[in-house]
Amino acid sequence: AGISANAAAACAATGVPLLRLARPGWHGTAGSGAWTWVDGHDEAATAAATGRRIFLSTGRQTLDRFVGPLARHATLVRVVEPLDIEIPERWTVLHARGPYTLDGERDLMREHGIDTLVTKDSGGSYTRAKLDAAAELGVRVIVVRRPVAPTGTDTVGSVTAAAEWSQRR
Repeated sequence: AGISANAAAACAATGVPLLRLARPGWHGTAGSGAWTWVDGHDEAATAAATGRRIFLSTGRQTLDRFVGPLARHATLVRVVEPLDIEIPERWTVLHARGPYTLDGERDLMREHGIDTLVTKDSGGSYTRAKLDAAAELGVRVIVVRRPVAPTGTDTVGSVTAAAEWSQRR
């Protein structure tokens, strides 16, 4: 959201058109109607606090929002980069980079007894397996919606559409 806002402000100030390439999100895909959709990480943390064993896959930059509400919960945190915050004693940190497989995600959730998954609406297939595993295992899914694109930003969902937009300019 911050990067997008800065880009929009810079483009508006200089008169440069702005295009945002965003793969289609998961809203409207199979199973998404059963998920809990929230507008931000604080809301996701509050919703997740009703679970017993939480799997956070929102990235390391938002973890501070979850520390207080989930301090006493057994929580599995999967991140790519090392953490720069202190985490609660009951949390387990897993450093891993996708893509992830359905079998691997299913095994991970079973091994940790996960009953609640918290993720962002990143879309695409790279991390979709966790959602499919959650559906199979009856795990509740909480999804943080994408921030709204800044005013004056055109958005396309593919590289082809971006090239076509560029050629029209």
